[in-house]
Amino acid sequence: YADESDGASVKLDVFQGARASNKGVSVLTKDTNSVAVFGSLKILSYNVWFRADLEMHRRMEALGELIQLHSPDVICLQEVIPDIYDIFQQSSWWKAYQCSVSSEIASSIGYFCMQLSKLPVKSFSTKPFMNSIMGRELCIAELEVPGKKSLVVATSHLESPCPAPPKWDQMFSKERVDQAKEAINLLKKNSNVIFCGDMNWDDKLDGQFPFPDGWVDAWVELKPGDDG
Repeated sequence: YADESDGASVKLDVFQGARASNKGVSVLTKDTNSVAVFGSLKILSYNVWFRADLEMHRRMEALGELIQLHSPDVICLQEVIPDIYDIFQQSSWWKAYQCSVSSEIASSIGYFCMQLSKLPVKSFSTKPFMNSIMGRELCIAELEVPGKKSLVVATSHLESPCPAPPKWDQMFSKERVDQAKEAINLLKKNSNVIFCGDMNWDDKLDGQFPFPDGWVDAWVELKPGDDG
């Protein structure tokens, strides 16, 4: 299963592919026996919000309680700042996970995405988006699941809409769509993929998410007609 921040779960088993909206989880599988191979799997994706001046410690404590409650196998976080990283690092649940971002790197970046895994990690990698003016990137974890199968879990924080004076039109839709296409093109070569994160996606502005045939939007599958 994949847990979302509102406590909902998505069953992954028979999906031939899935993609998260701004609150979803994505799965791509070509293995018809993946149910037996994977069993159940929990994914937590959460934008922690980088505002340090607004109840940061209380918010991170609440998130830590969710992590302890649900015990996700993989965690994907967006908008992490160094102070939030330090809070997590001192939390009781931290040592159960391998983290994609080292302390040295975390202290040198304004804000970032990161991944944590209880599953054996083959590799962590990042791919900066060529068109981002906000430092956005695709973060990829190649993991090993029972049966010696590979699973790729990826997360991202696509370009954010920033309506502001003088024109109030800085929505960055084209950049966001291009980033989504770039991410999918990188991920689709893998047999088993979960793609989750803060997509900042607006169907009215950005259109349908550009996933290929065979992928399923897990949020739509779980809660059809619910915008979240």
